[in-house]
Amino acid sequence: MSTPETDRTGTDTATAAAGSATTGSPVVAVVATSPATVLEDIDRAMSLAGVAEHLSPDITTLLKVNISWQHWYPGCSSTPWQIEGVADALRRLGHRDL
Repeated sequence: MSTPETDRTGTDTATAAAGSATTGSPVVAVVATSPATVLEDIDRAMSLAGVAEHLSPDITTLLKVNISWQHWYPGCSSTPWQIEGVADALRRLGHRDL
């Protein structure tokens, strides 16, 4: 009989990967990407993180664009492909009111 593989916090990695992590437990999905695959990779990261378990397609979903006008530094503003990738992924999950 084999024992399940666990991460360094003791979480069963198969359960966490399936999106069945304990309620309130954070899930982080990391996906290597490239300019050619960024939109598909955003979709994959959202799926791995279990977005369908937490956002209902039956309600209006707002996407907030982060824009910094005064000070720019890496990561302070949403890029167009991030917004497009998230919107596309949500549409594939049945969200129609974005």
